[in-house]
Amino acid sequence: LSVVFDGKRDDYFPELIKWATENGASTEGFEIANFEEEGFGLKATREIKAEELFLWVPRKLLMTVESAKNSVLGSLYSQDRILQAMGNITLAFHLLCERANPNSFWLPYIQTLPSEYDTPLYFEEDEVQYLRSTQAIHDVFSQYKNTARQYAYFYKVIQ
Repeated sequence: LSVVFDGKRDDYFPELIKWATENGASTEGFEIANFEEEGFGLKATREIKAEELFLWVPRKLLMTVESAKNSVLGSLYSQDRILQAMGNITLAFHLLCERANPNSFWLPYIQTLPSEYDTPLYFEEDEVQYLRSTQAIHDVFSQYKNTARQYAYFYKVIQ
């Protein structure tokens, strides 16, 4: 199942800010900006004093293992010990389920997530070759192997 959103992710930023504000997050004193090398992030629009609390996000806006347990994943989570031990996989499944739900509470957030990632796990074969003769290549292959193993296991579980 592949869910594609129309437009660019920054088209959805106004809806994200509206959703965050309506649900109690702070949205004053900063704006979403595109930083050339790093991508999107928050940029201060006023001076922020040392130790000043300027950003808060209520727990209900966070996608957590707890919110996953209270979602359609709840029964699978309660039955699968490996899923219980792997919060990252639980959160990935939670995100996939919510992304496929057009009425998801988290849709304004999900629509702003990047569609591509520039990390070694997503490198093409020719890009991985640049890591040869480095310690990083061992880490990348270890991650590939772990990801393939997890995929094979959970593919069987959700069939």
